[in-house]
Formats: sequence, C-alpha cells, structure tokens
Amino acid sequence: VEPGSTPKAEDSIANLPELPAGTTVAFKEPVDTTGEGDKPATVVVTYPDGSSEEVPVTVKVSKSATDA
Repeated sequence: VEPGSTPKAEDSIANLPELPAGTTVAFKEPVDTTGEGDKPATVVVTYPDGSSEEVPVTVKVSKSATDA
C-alpha cells in the first residue's frame, strides 16, 4: 500500500474467495502506514455462524512515489 493510505483487510486474506459466503474481514486495530516497511497487523475473520478467528498478517507499505 502507499504510505498514508488505508489498507483493505480483504487484500490480506489470500483464501477469502474460498471462505463461506457472508464471511467478513476487518483489521482489529488501524494499521500504521505512515512509513515504509512491513507492518504487523491482525485481521479478524468473522464467519456467517458468528464464530471468528484472528489472523496475523503483514501489510507492506511501499516507498512514497515522491521519494523515488
């Protein structure tokens, strides 16, 4: 993602299309994208039956286009 932008939790779950219809995903806490690098985050996956799980992910923040 670009520095300062808001990443989409959906982009962090590779198998999202394979999960049951109605499954939702959201970051547990906002992701700090102010600087470049790999940022640890947690995505909460909530299934249609009401159960959920927390999945650790890494959000890659790229260099700003103005820094290039």
